[in-house]
Amino acid sequence: LGSRGGSTLKVLKLTWDCQHDTMGAGLGGLAESFSEGELPLLEHLRLKLIDSPAGPGESVALGEALSTGKAPPLRLVELIWPLDENLSSLCDGLSVGTSPPPQMRLDLEIHRESATHAAEGPACARLTQAIRAGTIPFLKKLNMSQTYFFDPDILQAMGEALTHAGASLRHLEEIALQNRPILSVQEDVPVKAFLEGMRRGSGGLPSLHTFRRGPADLESDDYFGLSRTREISADVMRPFFSLVSSGKVVSFRELFVEIGPGGPFTQQNVTQLPDVQAFAAALCSPHVSSLRRLTVSLRNAPMNDPDTPLKMSMFSVGLASEHLSKLEEVRVFAFSQGGMGVSGARALAAGLGSGKLSSLRKLEIVGGGHEAGGGRVLAHVLGESVVREKLPRLRELTLRALGLSDAGLKDLTDAWGLQQPPALVSLDLTTNGLSDAGAETLAAFLQSRRIPSLSRVRLSANRGIQAGRKAMLKRDFPDLVEGV
Repeated sequence: LGSRGGSTLKVLKLTWDCQHDTMGAGLGGLAESFSEGELPLLEHLRLKLIDSPAGPGESVALGEALSTGKAPPLRLVELIWPLDENLSSLCDGLSVGTSPPPQMRLDLEIHRESATHAAEGPACARLTQAIRAGTIPFLKKLNMSQTYFFDPDILQAMGEALTHAGASLRHLEEIALQNRPILSVQEDVPVKAFLEGMRRGSGGLPSLHTFRRGPADLESDDYFGLSRTREISADVMRPFFSLVSSGKVVSFRELFVEIGPGGPFTQQNVTQLPDVQAFAAALCSPHVSSLRRLTVSLRNAPMNDPDTPLKMSMFSVGLASEHLSKLEEVRVFAFSQGGMGVSGARALAAGLGSGKLSSLRKLEIVGGGHEAGGGRVLAHVLGESVVREKLPRLRELTLRALGLSDAGLKDLTDAWGLQQPPALVSLDLTTNGLSDAGAETLAAFLQSRRIPSLSRVRLSANRGIQAGRKAMLKRDFPDLVEGV
C-alpha cells in the first residue's frame, strides 16, 4: 500500500488475526496509509479484528484517522471488533477528531471471539460514553448479536445513550442484539432493559428502520416457518411501542411481536392485555406509516386462555389503522392457539377487511395445531373480508394448518363467487384437513377462472385427498396445483 499499490483502490476488506501477526503493526500501518494519503480513492473499508495481543494502540490510531478526515473519500466503514480493550481504544481514537469524511457511515459489529469477561464491562461502558457524547454521529448499524452478554444495567445504559439528545444519531438505521440463549432462564431481560433505556432518552432515532435479535441471516427453525429467536414478546417490546407512539422512531419497516406468553419459560415473560394495548396504540400512531412487514405470533398461549381473543381484538383495532396504508405483508402465526375460536377469527377478519390495508400484497395465517373450532369460521369470515375491494393489491394468500376443512373451503369459494376475490397469484392451503370433497370444491372453483391471475395452488399434507382426486387435479391443472 505504501508503494502506490493503493492509489486506485476503492474497496479494501481485511481480516486481522494479530495473534499470528509477528509484526503486530497491521492496523497502525493502515492508519499511517490514511495519514499519508496513500489510499486517495478508497470508498469502502471492511476490517475484522479477531485477536490483538500486540496492544490496543493500533485501534486508537485507526479511530483517530477516521475521525479526523484523513481518508476523505470513505463512504462506508465496516468494523468487526472484539468486545475488549480494542473496542475501548477504537472509541478513544474516534473521539479525537471532529471532522470525519462527510459522507462516511460506520457499521459496527461487536464479537466475543477473543474477549475476556473482565474486559467486556469496561468496553461496553466506553462505547456507551462515546455514543452519548456524540462522537460517533456517523454510526449507521450497531450489531451486538454475537456478544451474548446478559448484564441488563449495561444494556440499559447503552440504550439510553442511543436516544440521548447529544448523541445525534440521525443516520442510525439498524440495531441487532444478542440472540435469545437456548434454555436461558434470563430470557429477554437484557432486551427489555435495552429498550427501556432507549425509551428514557430525550432524543430520537429518525432513520432507525430495523431492530432485531440475532444475526440477519438467521434461519427459520420450526415447522410453522417463524424462527423462535426473532419473536419478541409484547411485554418486552412495550418500551419500543412507546418510542413509536411518541415519535422518537418514525422509519421502522418491520415488526415481529409475540402476543401470547413470551418464550418457552412463560413464567418469565407473560404478555398482558396492557402490553397488547400498547402495541395496538403504536399501530394507530401516525409515526408507524413506514411499516412494511408485520408478524404477530400467539405461540405458547395456553389453551382456553380468555385473554387470547381479547388480544386478537386489540390487534385487529391496530390493523384497521389509517396509518398502515403502506403495509405490504401481514403474518399471523400459531393463530389457533390459546382457544382463539369464533371471536378471535371474527376480530382478525374485521381488521383485515377494514379497507385500510390498501398496499397489502402478502397475507399469511398459520395455525398452531389446536383449532378449537375456529377453522371453518375463519374461512367464512375471510371470504367476506379478503376481497378485491378491501385488499386491492393482495397477491399471496397462505392459510396453513388452520383446520379449514372441506366445509370451510366451500364457504370461502362461495363467498368469492359473490364478491370479487383479490387478484391472487399464489394460494397456499397446506395442512387443512381437506378430503376428496374439498378437492372437488377447489377444482370447480379453478375451472370457473374466478381468479384468472392465479398461478400456484399448494395442497400439501391434506391426507384426506385420495389418489383418484389427486390424479384428477394433476390432469386438469398440471401447471397450477402443487403438493398432490
